[in-house]
Amino acid sequence: MILTVKILQTPSKECRIEVTASEPVISVKRMVARELDVPVHLQRLVFKGKTLAACLGRSTALWDKLQEVLHRHYEPGDAEIVLENFKKEFSSSVSSLSWDDIERLALSKMGASNNPSQAGPST
Repeated sequence: MILTVKILQTPSKECRIEVTASEPVISVKRMVARELDVPVHLQRLVFKGKTLAACLGRSTALWDKLQEVLHRHYEPGDAEIVLENFKKEFSSSVSSLSWDDIERLALSKMGASNNPSQAGPST
């Protein structure tokens, strides 16, 4: 499909990019960065009134904080790449958990919150 991307503050500046329906948002942002010279970390893509999120589920606070930390230590483009690679690895790791793994993790966290003395050494 072909998307028309417009910069809201500069209505005359726009581009058309060809993407697949399953194209990751970060990939679209990289195409827009090349075409319109807008860094990925400054883009907010909006489709049908909703911001397109390149994150996992509703845990945007985690990704926002991680992005903030990465931007302190990396150039903006590198920080985006590191964050996207981390998200992929995180997703893969979570996807590979068995139900038994999830249950053990939940039980250990429940035990830790119910009895802090058994949670192990604090740092």
